[in-house]
Amino acid sequence: MTLFVATKKPIFINLSNKQMIKLTNETLNNKYSNTSYSNLNLHQRIVLNNGGCLTKLLEDLLEEDLYLCKLKEEIYQSAEDDEVMQVKKGQRVIDRKILLTGSESELNHLYAESKIILDNLEQNFKDLLLYSNVPIGKIWEQLKVETYKTLFAWGDEEAGFNAVHFNLAPSDILLYRTYLVYSNGRPVMRITEKFPLNRSFQPVTKRITA
Repeated sequence: MTLFVATKKPIFINLSNKQMIKLTNETLNNKYSNTSYSNLNLHQRIVLNNGGCLTKLLEDLLEEDLYLCKLKEEIYQSAEDDEVMQVKKGQRVIDRKILLTGSESELNHLYAESKIILDNLEQNFKDLLLYSNVPIGKIWEQLKVETYKTLFAWGDEEAGFNAVHFNLAPSDILLYRTYLVYSNGRPVMRITEKFPLNRSFQPVTKRITA
């Protein structure tokens, strides 16, 4: 696998004055149309509130295995300190974008983009992250890494350039959530996950052929 080193200055969200939030209508960002927490279906609420292995949860809901497709994975050196992410100038950070795709349906169920502090990860985790297509949640489970998540933002947005991943129009709406992941008492990554507002997370009907 080829890794690319980015030369541009990394952009971090400043979370220093934010507290962990709950998913409510009051914390919903960028409201479109009739989007509200009360209008989400049960499975969407379960996915947005999940604090464990999201890949395994989606596989259970969708009744199919998921595989990871890497869209982008770049390693760069941080150009400045970041107090919230506990990144020091010169530390290595991964900018990563992926899809979780159904092994049977071939549908993309989830898009995720991450900032991962490479120097805060153990070597086994680094190797699996960089040189395999195992989803992050399954790496945590496989290596028995203790983690916890703090949710900082959730909302909706126009699909824009991500529309192509879900066979949508650019003006269609995606739901998203952003959270920090901690391990050994320090943040190791910031993840934003997105999926279509109309996604039910019900099992995909299997085609019956003669």
